[in-house]
Amino acid sequence: MAGLAVATIVQGCSFATVQGPPPASQRQPGYYCTSSVIMPAIDFTLSMVGFLTAIRALNDPNAEHGDTTNNHLLIGSGILFGGLAFTSGVVGLERTSDCDHARAEDARRLTLHLEHQPASPEDELASPAAGKAAGEAAAKAAASASQH
Repeated sequence: MAGLAVATIVQGCSFATVQGPPPASQRQPGYYCTSSVIMPAIDFTLSMVGFLTAIRALNDPNAEHGDTTNNHLLIGSGILFGGLAFTSGVVGLERTSDCDHARAEDARRLTLHLEHQPASPEDELASPAAGKAAGEAAAKAAASASQH
């Protein structure tokens, strides 16, 4: 019972600690969202503890011959705890999935934006073709100047 009480304190990790991305219209460069699935995994593990506690209490052979109040309490709290932890895990996985999708979409947009950017004058001068053209133009200008 004490283990269930401790687990109740840390239950819902994903509700409290996992952040989804901001809406696309409000995203600024460097926004934060959670992509790690550690907290949802903890929630799913704790949900199993709750459900297994309820199942164990249901199958307790000693409960048939005595006071079943404690057993009913374990069954109810195990189901409640397991359900809440499971729900928190599902919400956490949705948020981390949304974060991964948002980051992938942002990377795709950035790539498309960079592919359609016109080259800067420095980039054009740095290219071999541009260097060759600039050299030929300089040679023609020098030849023309020497003829005059």
